[in-house]
Amino acid sequence: MNAQQQPIIMPQPNAFAGRRRGAMGRFNVAANPLVNNSPPLRPESSGPEQITEVHAVQDYLLLSTTAGRLISLDARDGRVAWQLRLTDRPVDRIVANDDFTVVRLTDDDTTVRLAAIDTATGEVRGNKGFAGGNSGGNVPVNMVLAADGTLVYTLTDRICRQDLYKPWTDDTSSDIVSGSGTLPYIGASGPDQLLIADGRILALADNGDQKYVNLFSLETGQPIPLRYRSAGGVREIDRRGGGSDRCSQTHAVGARSGLCSGTRRNHSRLV
Repeated sequence: MNAQQQPIIMPQPNAFAGRRRGAMGRFNVAANPLVNNSPPLRPESSGPEQITEVHAVQDYLLLSTTAGRLISLDARDGRVAWQLRLTDRPVDRIVANDDFTVVRLTDDDTTVRLAAIDTATGEVRGNKGFAGGNSGGNVPVNMVLAADGTLVYTLTDRICRQDLYKPWTDDTSSDIVSGSGTLPYIGASGPDQLLIADGRILALADNGDQKYVNLFSLETGQPIPLRYRSAGGVREIDRRGGGSDRCSQTHAVGARSGLCSGTRRNHSRLV
């Protein structure tokens, strides 16, 4: 931080020379290669600065440290492409692709923040704060980043979508709010409990006595019914489970998602 408490960005000359750019001058979007780990909330560090996470993003390594620094290294020669510091605490969570890096930060006991960063340059593209902190506030529980630049994150009662190419506002018109009056996403913080696949959002939900998987369109936010063809005709899959050991799973969204730990699975052909 400088004297005005602004993040310090340290670009290196020609650090991105030779990379192929796509439309709008940005790097070509590819499928997200990251395994999005979801570490627990990390307390403020009091010892020497150490590396806490390493993520590979195409030809670059994205590092976070116990002092809250983010560092981008060119994996080909080890040069620092950029670095910045958004907080004095370790970063809670990182998701990234070739265009954007999004971090979840805990500034103090009362504020949680999401920050969107340009993966190529380290420029901060947006910030959004959530009051209440981790002790009772409706703050981000989980998040995942689509290859098209859409950030999907859950609060305790809803799923939120943010196009990172657009300014980050407080408009909640695209939020997918739970209609049950419960807080279905309050404990679903694992990296395999909120997924994007084939244009669909998959979110593990829990209303107390039932666990189920919610499926929504990434583009419209509308719910997606799943149907399958069996000997008895076309039927709709019941995505609800009677407990932690029962959850309908399907191959409709590609590879196994691991959204539930149950053994009951539906392998019928989908319509």
